[in-house]
Amino acid sequence: MNLSQKIKICRIKNQLTQEEFGNKLAVSRKTVSGWENERCFPDVTTLIKISDTFHVSLDILLKN
Repeated sequence: MNLSQKIKICRIKNQLTQEEFGNKLAVSRKTVSGWENERCFPDVTTLIKISDTFHVSLDILLKN
């Protein structure tokens, strides 16, 4: 499973829309959509925010 899929699963598991997920991370809905569709990827700071906010280790997010 790749990073894009893991981000989407994290969002869905927490019952958030892309907009709500983005608001929690201070990014736009369009940015979240880009992550989920592999058009772009979050920077390291945002990955840490995802990890802290949703209690997911960076290892789980980044490793297969």
